[in-house]
Amino acid sequence: MTFSDTRIFMKATIEIVKNGTFASRLPNLRLIDLSGNCLSSLASIESGWYGNKAVSHTLILILNDNKIRNITKYSTKGKGMLNSLGLKRNLISFIEEGAFEELHWLEHVDLSNNLIANLEPNTFVGIGKEIFNIMIDVSSNRLTCIKRGVFAQDLYINSLILFNNSIEAIEEGSINSIHLDTLDIRNNMLKDISILPWGSLDDIFYLYLGNNSIQNLTVKMFEGKKNLRILDIGYNELGIIRKDLFTGLKTMLFL
Repeated sequence: MTFSDTRIFMKATIEIVKNGTFASRLPNLRLIDLSGNCLSSLASIESGWYGNKAVSHTLILILNDNKIRNITKYSTKGKGMLNSLGLKRNLISFIEEGAFEELHWLEHVDLSNNLIANLEPNTFVGIGKEIFNIMIDVSSNRLTCIKRGVFAQDLYINSLILFNNSIEAIEEGSINSIHLDTLDIRNNMLKDISILPWGSLDDIFYLYLGNNSIQNLTVKMFEGKKNLRILDIGYNELGIIRKDLFTGLKTMLFL
């Protein structure tokens, strides 16, 4: 990516981005960085901001360190060309169900370091519908429970980052049938992980469970994990680890 592909407007006290701001006169634009401004909503970037021209769905929009408080269906209209959306360190506490449903090409969304305490079952429905390699980062928020259906069965999530919340429970069916190779739930408050969709994690490469209060691991949890390379179970409350616990983990590199 060259400078001609990029527009950076960091810390410019921008409050609104008008229709047509990044229209046809910038045909090669691939990255727009509006971090550190005064945007209070995604709707502050008006729906015609990028024009109506056809795009290759490779646009990266970075909105870190703004004042965005919520994400709604209305606020994401006109942003279907996005491939990556950075919302780190905002003030987001509410995400409407279906807020991402028009972002069919979104491959990466960073919601870390916000104030999110709850995710409803259809929060991410439709996200990355045309992509089969999605990364969702909800680390360093205020989540206490992952509800059934939040990460729905039709989501092809490659990497799910739930690091550093206050998660005590993961409901059955909350992250079932998604195609994970990385799951990071370190630095939470989990005691019982038997409810995790172990049968749907057969293709997992990287599993991070450290810094919880996990008290028990069973052989069944790791059966069929033929691709598992890194397993972090450090800083938990495991009394005894069975000698046959990791039988069959032939690709393990780090434990």
